[in-house]
Amino acid sequence: MNEQDIEQAIQAKGLTAPRVTPAHIKALMDRIVYTFDVRPNGSTTTLAHTFLDGSFYLATGASACVSVENFDAELGKDIAMKGAKAAAEDKLWELEGYALWKRMAEPSIQLTPFEVQSGLDRVRWAELLIRQLPEGHDGRNSWLLNYGSREAQSGLAERATDGGPNPIYNQGAE
Repeated sequence: MNEQDIEQAIQAKGLTAPRVTPAHIKALMDRIVYTFDVRPNGSTTTLAHTFLDGSFYLATGASACVSVENFDAELGKDIAMKGAKAAAEDKLWELEGYALWKRMAEPSIQLTPFEVQSGLDRVRWAELLIRQLPEGHDGRNSWLLNYGSREAQSGLAERATDGGPNPIYNQGAE
């Protein structure tokens, strides 16, 4: 199954969660710059190195022949470049997958370095203000579930499933 087949299967199944797409990887691959080392140290080896935007190293491909009489620089470059291209594409899938995972794992509200260092952040202040609203208030519980501390989120989730009044969807009944 090639990338196009995989992409069609994903779309046919309606899988819509965030993901790295072949189009994104292709756009990055279009920004690859290749450099070559031909016959380093007098060898019969040719190396192709890939760099994203000409500066971020991704991968190297190599080619070599046993006999110097069979050495051809252009053929060596083509073979090494093919290996470097495949290795760079694999590396981009890995790096972009990790970058997406990291973005999804981070909180949706970014704290400033001062807030992190001081422990006085706007999320904590907002949570203190929100907690002053009545428990049945739709905005209060929704905000706490989406942005509140882990303790607030788990407390609301536990109360929502303990069979008692649902503080998340309390519709005025107290």
